[in-house]
Amino acid sequence: MKAEARRLEKQVSATRQTIEKLVHTLTETKGEARRAVTEHLEKEQERLRTLETRVAEVRAQLEALQAQHIDEADVARALQEFDAIWEVLLTPERERLLQLLIERVTYSRETEELRIDLSPAGIATLRAELDGETP
Repeated sequence: MKAEARRLEKQVSATRQTIEKLVHTLTETKGEARRAVTEHLEKEQERLRTLETRVAEVRAQLEALQAQHIDEADVARALQEFDAIWEVLLTPERERLLQLLIERVTYSRETEELRIDLSPAGIATLRAELDGETP
């Protein structure tokens, strides 16, 4: 979510710069070219509104995630039940579970270290599903 927020903020910034350039170009253009620039400007303004809406959604989701408290007991419970769950899952379900639980996998050639970062949001979702709640 943080990576998406950063990506979206970069897109918002780039779109604002494009809009500024189009506004400047619009003041210097006439006729058919002006209409084309105006249409392009309207599309970029709509894109900006969409991006800003998505940024707000991502920020709200980040705040909700940060407000969640995942304690060791939740993690331990999910891991204890993992083998039993894994055995009965079909391949698509296994893929979903891995995507849900794993945030990032990194490997260092130098140290030959494999690191798997779990997703707190995924753990919370799994916990809620195991408890029969809607995440």
